[in-house]
Amino acid sequence: MVGKNELFFLEEWVVIDFLRSKENKFSSNSKYIELLVSLVLNKFCERQFASKCWIGLEIQEKYKKEIPEKGFATLEEIDKIVTKKVEENTPVDVYICKMPTNGDVVSRGMAFQLKRFGKDLYKQDTDSLINFINCDCKEYGKTQASLIILIESSEEIDLQLLQRSIKTDGYPFIKIILIGLSNQKYIDFYGIWPESGSARYNLTTFNFDY
Repeated sequence: MVGKNELFFLEEWVVIDFLRSKENKFSSNSKYIELLVSLVLNKFCERQFASKCWIGLEIQEKYKKEIPEKGFATLEEIDKIVTKKVEENTPVDVYICKMPTNGDVVSRGMAFQLKRFGKDLYKQDTDSLINFINCDCKEYGKTQASLIILIESSEEIDLQLLQRSIKTDGYPFIKIILIGLSNQKYIDFYGIWPESGSARYNLTTFNFDY
């Protein structure tokens, strides 16, 4: 792990070890869920960049001096950083960056904003999701981040209707990706705008099943 500037970086294997230490109880804390989603995004970006990547989290200003420039942290220290010291008031929840080699400067790579949909029992259907994307999420300022929506609805989402109904003119995000947890064994990944197909991330192997 290496912290550089305001970002604290975690390698994929560190995040896997950390989540396994939680006995796969990902729903016990929203930050654990975000880390789990970050693993999927990390693997996605590695395919995009054809390069090894790692996960960058922005640290609150008051904690930046406590984060080492380089070195290792215990699982307990990672837990405190992830749950208490990560910046919340920001348009970007996670950065996926190429891992530096041969003294290269760390670049920010791709930025992602994570949103959860379906926790409200009265807003779980496709129409509610369309409204969420077209209205609620469009209120954000223009950013170079991609929007990741974690679907937690028990109702089936009509992806074709969703794709036909979203209004992307002037949209503040550059991509919209849906992610859903299946039977605690898989994470389903759907690129809905620009449309980029689907894939399944295996929580046993921590890799995509293509």
